[in-house]
This record gives sequence, C-alpha cells and structure tokens, in this order.
Amino acid sequence: MGCGCLEIRLAAGGRANLFTTEDCCVLVDDELLRQINCTASIVIATTLNFGFARAGQRIATVKSAPFAVAREQLEAVITILRERGPILQARPVRRPSVGVVYTDPVQADRARQLFESIMRQRLERFGTAPSYE
Repeated sequence: MGCGCLEIRLAAGGRANLFTTEDCCVLVDDELLRQINCTASIVIATTLNFGFARAGQRIATVKSAPFAVAREQLEAVITILRERGPILQARPVRRPSVGVVYTDPVQADRARQLFESIMRQRLERFGTAPSYE
C-alpha cells in the first residue's frame, strides 16, 4: 500500500503504523484511499497529501475494522493495489530549499516586513531557510 522511504511497525490492537525513514514529501492517492476505506474491512488513515514529514514521523495507520478481515476482502484489496499502485508514497527530500516571493505593487517592502519572521520560524522547523525575492 506504500512505497518510498517508510517502514512498517506493528502496534497494539491489530494496527500497523507506517513511519518515515528520512525527511520526505508524502503523496497520497485520495481517490484510491477512499475506495479502499469504503469497500473493505480495512481502514487506512494517512497524513495530508503533499505534506512534509520528518524522519521517524508516523504518516499512516492501517487497521481492520472488525477484529479480522476475510481472506476474500484482503485479496480484493491487494488486487486493487496491484492494479492502481500504492496509496501512499514517501519521496525523500534530502536538501530542501524554499523560495518566497512577496508582491505588493504599492509598498514593495510591506509584505516582507509583515511575513519575514513568520516564514523564517515556520521553515526552520523543516531545517531550511528562505531566500527572498
């Protein structure tokens, strides 16, 4: 159900959690996720599509809705995944860079004054610094 820089860890209650092995961008096939969650006894919860995840962060949980899943339902889910591809991809981001563009036709420096410190703080959480234009 997933590919890229992730690992599976078993959890209590019959769950399996997917964790990232390095900083990455998480891609989620929302349509396929909805299809699987509506058609089988398997429930999958993921982080947001196009989200950034730090190494070691949980990005998904898989659980059977009743305590066990019938073999036919499991095989149906596996068949869907083989045909459509993974629900979740964890694509590594090894050297993040961000460009910030401010525009204000009247006062060019006003947006930068208002938002520079906020952008710097938020981007520092991801280990990157902005470059301003």
